[in-house]
Amino acid sequence: TLIEAARAARQVTAKSAAGGEVDPARPVMSILELYPNPFNRSVQISVELRENAPVRLMVYDLLGRLVDTPTAGSYTAGRHTFQWSPSADLASGRYWLHLETPGQSMQRPVTLLK
Repeated sequence: TLIEAARAARQVTAKSAAGGEVDPARPVMSILELYPNPFNRSVQISVELRENAPVRLMVYDLLGRLVDTPTAGSYTAGRHTFQWSPSADLASGRYWLHLETPGQSMQRPVTLLK
């Protein structure tokens, strides 16, 4: 349902590498901004990392299929901006940005308009 999708958009799962819970008040990362949203050619994803960490950004369609992996690598603590420029064959619609570190994952919806 729409309510469940909205809850999922705000969901943050945090676990330590050992499998224990991480203090949710001090997440490893936070998504600061998605701009513009909706977007046409590209969207900027601004992220704050509390500590050095490997980060992977994946994009899924509404059926849960992976459509792109715009970035994957190790980043230092601080603010980083990633960009997603979808391929020309991707249809207009809603997509889910899935950002993860070893201890946390976050999802946010974005809308592509052509």
